[in-house]
Amino acid sequence: LFAYETDLDGTLTNNGFSCSMVFYKKPEFQLADCRTIELSETETVNVDEKTQAILNDLAKQHGSVRPYSDSDFAEMGDQVTLDFAVTVDDKPFEGSSSEGLMYQIGSNGLPGFDDNLLGMAAGEDREFELTMPEATPEVGGKVAKVKVKLHMGTKTDPAPIDFELAQKLGVNDADQLIQAVRNLAEEQVRNQQLKTQRQE
Repeated sequence: LFAYETDLDGTLTNNGFSCSMVFYKKPEFQLADCRTIELSETETVNVDEKTQAILNDLAKQHGSVRPYSDSDFAEMGDQVTLDFAVTVDDKPFEGSSSEGLMYQIGSNGLPGFDDNLLGMAAGEDREFELTMPEATPEVGGKVAKVKVKLHMGTKTDPAPIDFELAQKLGVNDADQLIQAVRNLAEEQVRNQQLKTQRQE
């Protein structure tokens, strides 16, 4: 990189060419190597938690999807097909009902909606009340009555962290996969620590 940059402003006249230049000096700094940062005991715990969280996500992403059995019930992250109808003051409003909706439990921003789906089985009906968010046009802050019918659902059984998953992800075995994920988690924690130090 050059140490200096310039802005050039020129004018061509009958008497020749005149110009003015402004020089900008780039600031001098040295990039810190995050790999040299020592991790505290708390940050080591954070690495362990991050490692496990990343492994859980990988296992979920590469898991197998299966339909609800007779003993299954709705949990966060399940994909379900449902009907719902919401009324306020016993009246529907725009977007307050749907049939055959394919929905992932946990993806709704309406407080209380997803929590009330938990534990439902395929074919079950449920009614409950919740308070509409204040920002909702016309019905904000009001109590709503909700009717839901859950038709069917699917669950994702996480893949085991084993040789087969490791091969899919381009490493030799499960130990290498776990170590690669841990290296990534450590780098993320060190980068966050470095960012915090700079802010201080």
